[in-house]
Amino acid sequence: MNYESMNTPEMANPTLDIALSSAGLAALLDQCQRVIAAKPDIARWLRHIPVASGLSLPFLPIRCFRLFNVSVFSDDELRTTEKQVFLSSGSTNETRAKHILGASGWASYARSSVDGYLDAARRLGIPESTPIVSLVPNRSRWPDSSLAAMVSFWQDHGLEVHYADVESDPSAPAKLFENSGPLAGRNSCVIFGTTLHHLTVAQWHDSQNAGKGFIPAGDVWFFDTGGTKGRTVSTSQGAIHSAMKSWLTEPRFVSYLSEYGMCELSSQAYSLQSVHDGSFRCAPSLRVLTARSDLQSVANPQEKGFLAFIDAANTDSWPFILTEDIGEQTDGTAMNFKLHGRAPDATVKGCSLNVRSNFRFDLSDNSRAVRGPRSDSAASVKTSDGAKNKPKKRGLFGPELLLEKLAHGEHWDGPAREDLAASLSGWNNPAAEKEILDDQKLLGKTIAVIASANVPVTWLFPAAVAWMSGAAAMHLYLPSVRQEDPLSSLIRSQIASLADAFNRCTDLNFINIHDNRMPSVCDSDLLLVFGNDTTVRTIGELASKTKGAAKVTGLGHFQNTIRIAADTDAADLAQTACRWFGRGCLTPLIAVVPETWTAAQRVDFAEKWVKQAASLMADKLKPAANPYQGFSHRHNLAEFESVCAAAGWTNVSVRSDTEAGVVCVNLHGIPASELENSELSRKLPEWGGCGWLTITSESDICSSWATLPCENPTPALWDPHQGKLWTEWLSYP
Repeated sequence: MNYESMNTPEMANPTLDIALSSAGLAALLDQCQRVIAAKPDIARWLRHIPVASGLSLPFLPIRCFRLFNVSVFSDDELRTTEKQVFLSSGSTNETRAKHILGASGWASYARSSVDGYLDAARRLGIPESTPIVSLVPNRSRWPDSSLAAMVSFWQDHGLEVHYADVESDPSAPAKLFENSGPLAGRNSCVIFGTTLHHLTVAQWHDSQNAGKGFIPAGDVWFFDTGGTKGRTVSTSQGAIHSAMKSWLTEPRFVSYLSEYGMCELSSQAYSLQSVHDGSFRCAPSLRVLTARSDLQSVANPQEKGFLAFIDAANTDSWPFILTEDIGEQTDGTAMNFKLHGRAPDATVKGCSLNVRSNFRFDLSDNSRAVRGPRSDSAASVKTSDGAKNKPKKRGLFGPELLLEKLAHGEHWDGPAREDLAASLSGWNNPAAEKEILDDQKLLGKTIAVIASANVPVTWLFPAAVAWMSGAAAMHLYLPSVRQEDPLSSLIRSQIASLADAFNRCTDLNFINIHDNRMPSVCDSDLLLVFGNDTTVRTIGELASKTKGAAKVTGLGHFQNTIRIAADTDAADLAQTACRWFGRGCLTPLIAVVPETWTAAQRVDFAEKWVKQAASLMADKLKPAANPYQGFSHRHNLAEFESVCAAAGWTNVSVRSDTEAGVVCVNLHGIPASELENSELSRKLPEWGGCGWLTITSESDICSSWATLPCENPTPALWDPHQGKLWTEWLSYP
C-alpha cells in the first residue's frame, strides 16, 4: 500500500516498566502463536509496538473481536470444545464483540475477577465481609455477559452477594433493607451496577419515593460500571452521585467508585480514588500502557493515547489488546491510568443516542425556556399597542439580524460563526416566503423537534418554516450530553444560544428549549426527529404510546456522495467537507472524480485536500477545545490497511494527517467487482465525514455506492434537504 503520513512517529517511551518477568512474557507470546495458528488472518492486523529497549509486543486492535473468533481454538475445535462465549453489550447498530473461553480461560477469568475485586476492596477500605447488592442480573438472566459472570464468581468465592432485579422491579434494592429483608440492620454495603441500573433506581426513587431514603447503612460504596451501551442516555457524574446519596437515610461514609472492564478482557481495573475522578488501578493480572495515535509508539505518562492492555488472564485468547478508549498513564508503573473518553471513530455515527423502547431515563424532565420577551401565550403576537391577537402572518427576518442578535462569546465565535453564515446563504427568497405566508398551513399548530446531536443548526430551517406557517410554538429537545463526545456540550450550548437569538428576532418565545432528550408527554401536533433510522423508529414507537400520539416524521440515515468537476478546487471541497467538523448528514463521504483524471491528478488532488482539511480542522479545534480530534480515524485506517493487505490491494494510495485526524483514501487500483464483495463497500461510507474522504471514479465505483444520493451539501432554506423541501417535511394532514 502506498501510504504517506504527514507526521513522523516518535520513539517509544524508554522509561515504561511493565513489571512482567521474561518467562511470563514468553508464555504470553507463545500463546499468541497458538492463536495465529488457529486464525492466521489475525497476523495482518497486529500492531507491533515497542514497549522497551529491544522489546516489541503484538497488540491486537479490539475491533478484531467483532470480526474474528479470536481464540486458541481452531474452527474445528470450536465445534467440539465446551466453551463460554461472552458478548459485548454493544450499540444498536453494532456487531457485538465475542470472547471465547474454554475451561482454562474460564478458570483464569474466575481467579482474576475475584483477585481484582479483593485487591481493590483492600485498597479502598472495604471489609471483605461487606454485603454486595448487585443490580447486575445473575448469570441465568444474562448468560452471555462477562459482567454477570464476574459477580457470580464473587459469590462462588464466598462473598455475600444479594441480587436486586431492578429491570423487573426498580424498588428491589429498597426491599432488601426492609425489616424482613436480608440486609435489615446492616451498617455497611456495596451497591454494584451499571449506569443503566443506577438510573433505573434513580427514576423510580425520583417519581415514587422522592425524599425518602431506603438504605439505612451508614457506610456505602457505590460501584458504577459501563456496559449496556446504547440502552440509556449519558448523564453527568455529579447528577448520578447526587441521586445515589438521596437513597441513604443516615449516610456516614459514602464512596462513589467505578469498575473498568470489557468482555474482551479477563481482568478489570477499579477506581484509584475513594471518589472516582476517572483514574483507575489495574488488577494484579493486568498492565496498561498508552499507544500514540500513530499506533506505533508508546506515549509518556500524562500524555493522551489509546489505552492498551497486557492481560495475563486472557489465557484462551489474545493477551495484548489495543482499545479504542483514550486515556493516559498517571505514572510509569503500567498499573495506573486515567480514562478520558472514546475515540471519535469508536462512537456511533449520526445523531442517534440509540435509545431502546424499554429504556429512556431523565433525572430531570423539566423544560427550560430560552431568554427573550415573554408572552402569556406562545400563540399570541404583540402588536404595536401592546394588544394580543391570534396568530397572524409573520415575515421572515433577515440573516443579518439573526447574526446580530447572536451575541459574540456565546459559543459562536470564529469558525462556528463562519459555518453559520454559510448556512444562511440563500435565506432571502421573497416569492417562496410569500407562498408560505399566504398558505399558513401550520396555523396554531405546535411543532416538536428532537435536535441533532452532531450539528447545532439542523432545526433552524424547519423553525423558520414553522414560524412563517403560523405555528403556535416549537418545542426543541436538546441532545443528551455524551461523555464520549467532547463536542456534545458545545453543540447543546450553541443550539440554546441560537434559539435565543431566533426568539429575539421574532420578539416572541416561539422556541422553547427542553433539557431532556424527548418529551414525556408528546402533546405536539407534529414531531420532527433528527437521527439515524433506529432513532427515528424508536422515538416514533415511543411517541405513538404517549398522550396525543403526534404525527412523527424523521430524517434518518443519509450517506451523501459528491461528483466533482474537472476544475473543482480541492480547497473548496475541503471547506465543504469540514463544515461543522464534517459531522453534518450532508457532508460528502465519497467524491467521484472525472474519468479523464490520471492517477497523478488523483494523488495531487488528495494531497491538496488533506493539507487544506487539516488546516481547517486545526482552526476549528481552537474554540471547540476538542482534545481527541488527533485520534480520529486511527482504528478505521488500521482496519482499512489490514483489509487491503489481505486482499492484495497494494496500489491503494492513502494521505493522512495524524495530528488533525484527516484521511483521504484514493481507491484507484481496486477493481469495483472486488470492492463490491468486500466489507469495505459498506464500511467506507460509514467511516466518511469528520475528516475522512474516499475518492473513486465512475469506473471504479461499486454498485452499492452508485445508488447513494448525490445532494447539494450546502442547501439553502428553500432548497431540497434529503430530497424534500422543508414545507414537505413539516406537512400536516
